[in-house]
Amino acid sequence: MTRKNRSLFAAPGTVFTYQMHRQTLLNFVTQAVGDPQGILIRAVQPIEGLSAMTQNRPKTGPALTNGPGKLTQALGLTMVLNGRLLPETPLTLSWDPIFQPREVQTTSRIGIANKGSWTAAPLRFLVAGNPFVSKQLKRDIDLDRYGWRSNN
Repeated sequence: MTRKNRSLFAAPGTVFTYQMHRQTLLNFVTQAVGDPQGILIRAVQPIEGLSAMTQNRPKTGPALTNGPGKLTQALGLTMVLNGRLLPETPLTLSWDPIFQPREVQTTSRIGIANKGSWTAAPLRFLVAGNPFVSKQLKRDIDLDRYGWRSNN
């Protein structure tokens, strides 16, 4: 445990933010206190608040939020969230099945090199074909439904 990653050792539902290359990255702690595991949120497909997001990050379409630094910039998220429980932040997670993926794909993580078996471990989960997912081939992008079962 270090000062930088202390929040990752906190209770599940704690927001863990850190900076890499001057970008704030958003994670949610997922395991019990003392078990440092979390989920890095790499991209989001915005459905609300586009005008505010484009004020924070003047881009449109997938370039608005298709990377971990891009999404925190668009959402206006800063290191202030670090260590706070999710209900204490302006963020919400919804379990309502507004969109259901056609296929959830697993791949190796991005930017994890020289880490032995962890380099190729299938720990990245994504909606196959969604254009808001970074680092995918253009031919794999589903421009009709964005990888969802229907366009709600």
